[in-house]
Amino acid sequence: MLRAIEEAGIAIDFIAGASMGALVGAVYAAGKLNQLEAVLQSFDWKIALPPTAATG
Repeated sequence: MLRAIEEAGIAIDFIAGASMGALVGAVYAAGKLNQLEAVLQSFDWKIALPPTAATG
């Protein structure tokens, strides 16, 4: 969403968020969105969130 806002030429004056939104907002404000994206794309989600985590 942040990339779409940037591509549309809309200036972001304020950043706020809760939980994961706060983390993403802080990373965006620090200018590190590309690094966060690279980390998340290379992360092995099958190890972090095995199928049993969702079913209890």
